[in-house]
Amino acid sequence: MKQLLERIAPKNRPHVLLFVALGLSLLLWVLPFGKWVVYPFSLLVTWVHEMCQGLAAECVNFHFEKLILRPDAKASGEAMFVKLADSRFGTVVVASAGYLGSTLLGAAMLLAKTRKKEVAVLEWLVVALAFSALFYGRTFFSFVALLSLAGALALLVVKGVDPWRTFVYDLVACQVCLNALLDIRTLYSGDSGSDAMIVSRALFLPHWFWASIWLAMSLAAFSGAIYVALRASGTRLAPVARGIVQDNVDAKSSKQE
Repeated sequence: MKQLLERIAPKNRPHVLLFVALGLSLLLWVLPFGKWVVYPFSLLVTWVHEMCQGLAAECVNFHFEKLILRPDAKASGEAMFVKLADSRFGTVVVASAGYLGSTLLGAAMLLAKTRKKEVAVLEWLVVALAFSALFYGRTFFSFVALLSLAGALALLVVKGVDPWRTFVYDLVACQVCLNALLDIRTLYSGDSGSDAMIVSRALFLPHWFWASIWLAMSLAAFSGAIYVALRASGTRLAPVARGIVQDNVDAKSSKQE
């Protein structure tokens, strides 16, 4: 696997790994078995979503009690909190924090690449996962799943080597963003318990309006982070395409010789 990644993305073009991770992320979502391949990433995104809501709840004077991850096909979850005061503002903040927080984390991971902070970000994720498992993972599955994710990322930090570690990092960042974007699509169904409906009841505008706002903000954050990451590496799409074609031509020429 390491040799394959080195062939795909030589050291002078590490940004190619980001394109590969993005393409693989999109491909896995359309394949019949893809949802099971990305299941660990789905659990990670659910954790990010619920933790963002839980932390937002604490910021608006609600009490975050526990985080629940469910062992179902959708890797669903729930942040349980108690409203210490009836606050329309607090309700809107908490409901919005899940989807936007997930996308912003993925975008922040991509931006961290521009400062070569991938290992530091992974270390912080390990600490956060372990912390939430110990203090908020009140069900057996939640506790085990969160510690397993923390262990997997810790192993990547300690034993991972480039380009493998960079590729997995890019894959996690893309999956966090894309998973959040795909989840936002479900808000248009008008489910009475969805975050968009909760905000709609608090601010009177229809649920699809808030879903559209979140979708637009998430798309802007994701695409902007990719653009900045590529610009920081001195990459443009056209030169990348020409470089890949040239590599194929050189390879064929070498075989003919």
